[in-house]
Amino acid sequence: MKTPPIFVLLLLLSLSSSGFAQSGCVDPPAPDSYVAHKDIEFVLSDGYRTLADVRIPKAPPGPCGWPALVLIHGSGFGKDQMGSDAQKDSRQGFATITYDVRGQGASMALNDPAVYGRGPLGLRERMDLFEVIEAVAAYFPNEIDINRIAVTGKSQGSFLTWCAAAHSGRVPPPNPWRTAPFPTIAAIIPRNNPTDLKSGSYPQGTSATEKHIKSLYKPLSGVHHDPVFFAQQHAFLMAEDYASLFDIPWGPGLDVVELLKTSTVPSRITVSYDDVHFPANCITDTWAAILPNTPKLLNITTGGHSTPKNNKEERVKRLRRQQWLHRFLRGQPNGVEDSPEVRMSIRPENRMEYNSLNSLWDNREFTSWPPPTTDYTLWLNGGGDLLETLTTSGFVTVQNVWNIPYTIADYVQELPLATEVQSYIPLDFAAWISQPFSQDRMMLGKGSGTIWLETMESDFQVNLSLYDVDLGGNSTFICSGATTVRGNQNFAPQPIDVDLGVYGYVFRKGHNLKLRVENLAWNRPPGGGEVSTLRSLPVFDDFYLKIKYGANSPSSLRLPILPIGNPVLVCSDVKLHPNGIKNLYFG
Repeated sequence: MKTPPIFVLLLLLSLSSSGFAQSGCVDPPAPDSYVAHKDIEFVLSDGYRTLADVRIPKAPPGPCGWPALVLIHGSGFGKDQMGSDAQKDSRQGFATITYDVRGQGASMALNDPAVYGRGPLGLRERMDLFEVIEAVAAYFPNEIDINRIAVTGKSQGSFLTWCAAAHSGRVPPPNPWRTAPFPTIAAIIPRNNPTDLKSGSYPQGTSATEKHIKSLYKPLSGVHHDPVFFAQQHAFLMAEDYASLFDIPWGPGLDVVELLKTSTVPSRITVSYDDVHFPANCITDTWAAILPNTPKLLNITTGGHSTPKNNKEERVKRLRRQQWLHRFLRGQPNGVEDSPEVRMSIRPENRMEYNSLNSLWDNREFTSWPPPTTDYTLWLNGGGDLLETLTTSGFVTVQNVWNIPYTIADYVQELPLATEVQSYIPLDFAAWISQPFSQDRMMLGKGSGTIWLETMESDFQVNLSLYDVDLGGNSTFICSGATTVRGNQNFAPQPIDVDLGVYGYVFRKGHNLKLRVENLAWNRPPGGGEVSTLRSLPVFDDFYLKIKYGANSPSSLRLPILPIGNPVLVCSDVKLHPNGIKNLYFG
């Protein structure tokens, strides 16, 4: 195992990257083979030791060295998770770098667990990424061009990829380790993690997601947390102080969404709707504000946390990923930056087709987000009717009543499944159903509801679940969304707004739409065989809600509807054969 001298990182702090001068860097043809340098140990500026694998194309590089791609693994894994992708990219003529994120992988055994661990993916974890880039470039000075670096990653690695673009070329906030600007990043390709990590983990600052809590407390999560950070999280969680949890992650100069509003790093993003960790809303809600003056592409599809993998969608992702790298690391004029800004898949309504690896999904493309939809409004009425007009007034009751005393401490101790939670606190709901659709209707984007309610409780939760009901009366879950209220002092009827998850779906002629108002933020994946999750932790107190409807309390559901039109055909399946991608023309 090769260990660079300790002084390497001290020298690296004076390095800077001036950007990619396309005319001066001509790369030789990709050799379709590479040399792997495994388990190189680097000591970071705070003393943390991490391992990295570097793969370099097996051919003499051009005058600038090879362009390089950093691939960052998901939470609880290590650098080896990205090894297969790194091998493919190195055969394409890119040097690749994979490393163990702090607190994870084999590297954690090199460090004192009482001192080190993963924090909130704040400055220290972001600095690690840039220091690894600089250290590898110094270790391979002739083979790697530090002025042509792209970053990609999945899940946790995707958020750090966003951080690479957010901090690219910037001076870091005040810290004990570094004052020099970070290296400039040429392009990023994040996959399945949002820009707004705080909202993804602590929805509305009033709750926390089941997945986030289990990542903190589950013994086999694969993550060793920084002891100080974990103690802080635990104290706030036990007090159910979600507002303070929401404010923990970052200090001044570390808000990724704010930094991305002035970033100029070309960004190609993939997210999955109905992702059990982070719904696509965590990106689409900020999409219009970020990266305003640089090429950016958004692909909303399947293949994220809990959503099924689809081979054809994966091949499209792989093709466009490679085009992005060739365009912004090599300067090849392939026109990928002129593609429509947003590509969105339409979920098949047939469950077998939805789960099939080889089904062909419909897609739509748009020049911006949100797409040019029209709101279709349905009003809650008496008798469980969901109608295009308001006809009746009244209310129904939804309650949250625990069978046993149960607290946040009990939840953290047990870490129950969402279905097990319901043995302690039954799911309660009221349902409304529409008239049969007179024609096919395509929902594309983010639906929402406004629910008028009356309660004497200070803390409560409202979950909306949307279903497609077929001609035989069978219900298929489509999407959901929840709002948790803390410290309520308004005991008069009031409107509560709830956003549904971003979705693409066609309600067929003759089908009905069903809306349920529920007491638990229970997300039920539509594919079958997948574990349901709680988008937000339950309220650990009883509550009773009067769900009101009528002229004075106009509860409603709004869906973004788009004319169905024709599907988008990206390219033929022949050209998308997995073994043929490397032969596609990128220039």
